[in-house]
Parts: sequence; structure tokens; C-alpha cells
Amino acid sequence: MDTLTAHPSTAAAARRHRARAAGLLADSPLRAQFSWIDLCAVPPWATWERDRLDRLACASGTHAHAASLRHCIDGRILLRLRERLGDAALTALLDHESAVGAAPLLQPMDLDAESLERLADSTGRDWLLASIAHGLLRDALRERLWTDAGPVLRAINTEAAAQVVHIALHACALDAQTPARVNGPAA
Repeated sequence: MDTLTAHPSTAAAARRHRARAAGLLADSPLRAQFSWIDLCAVPPWATWERDRLDRLACASGTHAHAASLRHCIDGRILLRLRERLGDAALTALLDHESAVGAAPLLQPMDLDAESLERLADSTGRDWLLASIAHGLLRDALRERLWTDAGPVLRAINTEAAAQVVHIALHACALDAQTPARVNGPAA
């Protein structure tokens, strides 16, 4: 397995991934429409445990709004994201200049920390789902992973979304290697 993106790199790993994907979609009404080949297209992150998946969604949403968040001068607003994602991940997400279009500009001064976190989560879910090119698979995963999410915004380009998710995966991997500091030096 590729340790960064968790893409199956061997035949055995690919079989395990398809089995996890089949398990995830077992109760979906759309399941009968998927072949084993379609299950290969399920992104590895879709089978992650909930905490790790939610963190990736937050990171994807944070990066999608990075252009606006870079202008935020109120550290209290970003503190909640820093605590959740870690120093290295948040810095990487905000510092990376994406070559693709991102989420519409927002005014971080008009948001409190809790609203910003909810916005990052919901935007991140949209971008994660938009990164899946297979429409029926995207709908089935939305139904299984985020029942409260509306339909994916069709305005989000699949390639742009895949790039945002790729950057978020890298940022999350950075903080997996570096302990987060909230108050003072890392333990």
C-alpha cells in the first residue's frame, strides 16, 4: 500500500480494498449497479474510520477556502482548525497556492471559529465527493458516508477537486508525522 494515499499497490492490497469498498456499499440501493471494476474506483479514503475521514474533509475544505483564510488576521478564528488539523497540516494547506479554482471567497472576519469549522467540513465533503468521476459511485458514497449532505455541486470540476483532495491528503500525512502543538512545545 502507498502509505500516503493508501492506494493499493499490490494485487492482494487491491483485493482487500475492493472487499472494504463492497462492505461499505453493501446496503446501498445502487449496489447492484456496481461491478468489481467499479469498486476499484472507490477512493481509499472512503473506507477510512470516521475520525480520519472527517479530518480529511476538514482539511479539504480548509484548502478549498485557503485564498480567503490567508487574509484572516484573527488567530482565534483559525485556532480551532489548527487544533483539529495540527500546525504542520494547517500551514501546508494555507501556504499551498493551488493552480485550480477554489471555493468562492469568503470573509473570515464574518465567521466565528465554530462556523468556520462547520464550513470547512461541509465544503470538504463536497470536494471529496466531487473528486469521484463515476457519478453513480459518487451518489452511493454520499448516501453511505454523509446522509445529511445534499447533492454534489456540479460546478466543482472533478480534476480540481481531486487536486484539492491530494493536497489535503499530503497535509494530513505531514501532521501524522509531527505531533500537534496547541499550547507550547510538542510533547
